[in-house]
Amino acid sequence: MFSVTSPTHSGSGALEQIVTTPDSVASRDTIPSIVRRLNPLVARALRIGIPMGPNVLLTVPGRRTGELRTSPVAILKQGGREFVFSPFGEVNWVHNLRAAGAATIRTGRRHRTVGATELPPREAAPLLEAGLRPVLKIPLIGPMIAGWYGIDRHSTAEDFVAAARHHPAFELLPAAAARRQASDAGVPVVERDVDRDVQRDRDRQRARADDDPARDDPARDHEPHHRER
Repeated sequence: MFSVTSPTHSGSGALEQIVTTPDSVASRDTIPSIVRRLNPLVARALRIGIPMGPNVLLTVPGRRTGELRTSPVAILKQGGREFVFSPFGEVNWVHNLRAAGAATIRTGRRHRTVGATELPPREAAPLLEAGLRPVLKIPLIGPMIAGWYGIDRHSTAEDFVAAARHHPAFELLPAAAARRQASDAGVPVVERDVDRDVQRDRDRQRARADDDPARDDPARDHEPHHRER
């Protein structure tokens, strides 16, 4: 994952960082090489607790195997709410988060469980605009990042809506709030202790540390989400 920190805007709640998470669902040709190279470094830094701005590790069960998958993402905080965007579209963590509806957010030893609600494009678009407008002011890097969303300095509100249609966004909710929201909407609540799954997965990985790593094949979760329906 590669991210660029924008200038701090006091009280504006503007996006401080744009996330770029490489994933094999997206064409490798669409992901800049610098993103692929820096992603593992950022992930390792987060695992050992080195602060990386709003970057966190998002862990979610694979939609087909149930095996836990971890990706570094950056959280947009605005108006007391938290969001994540996918700059490269329908990547694996998007499919898995959409299917699970919950995840664990972790930096070092600190972790918490959250619910996840996908936002419709017209709701996500103003958030995306609030994040990218400050980033566009950063020389060289800002326009490059905005370009991944098909956005430039002349983009209109409708351009941001169009961008949001191709770059999924999720609101992250405290687990209890997510359950209340689902109940109010009449949606069945599927209870899953993702934190417990994280620990169980760590125990399983330690137990098979000497096994062939090919047994844990991420490709099993790399199929488009429509096959899960």
